[in-house]
Amino acid sequence: MKDFKNATRLQQILSEKSPHHSVPLSLYFDGKGRRFRLCRLGQRDLEKLVRMYAHFDHEQTALGLPPRGENQIREWLARLFASDVQLIAKHGREVAAHAAWIKSSDTQAEVIVFVHQAYQGVGLGKKLLLAVVTMARFMGLDILWAEVENRNARMIHINHELGFQTVDLHQGSRQMALDMHEAGQ
Repeated sequence: MKDFKNATRLQQILSEKSPHHSVPLSLYFDGKGRRFRLCRLGQRDLEKLVRMYAHFDHEQTALGLPPRGENQIREWLARLFASDVQLIAKHGREVAAHAAWIKSSDTQAEVIVFVHQAYQGVGLGKKLLLAVVTMARFMGLDILWAEVENRNARMIHINHELGFQTVDLHQGSRQMALDMHEAGQ
């Protein structure tokens, strides 16, 4: 009965378009004992996410994302927020990381994950990607895919750990995909 209630609640959380408040989904403690709340992004935290990206190390941008400049960041996030599910990891009042899926069809979606440089290397990227995979599976998606720069060995490794396979190589990047039916997670 508890699983049914949890599934029903998750269905409600994911089906709401553009929620006002960020909805907490779980807690995560890193190896330093810092507490992070993994949440579905709500409108009230959009400006905090803009601030995270405004202070993002542009040496770590991937394929032109996140964009530079607060106005461009706001426009990009507004398009993402209006389309599909966005997750954030909050440390106190700060947004430390952001993940999302953007549907390319009814059964496929692109995944993005960005972790602010002050919080990298503590497992947040993997935790958020796992949450995205779990929710996408729950919502009936068949394929998740990501474009990952070849220099991002950490994200390539995490994707492989979660069952993503490299399906295409490009100059400087690779397309990785997860077939939900083959990945028995």
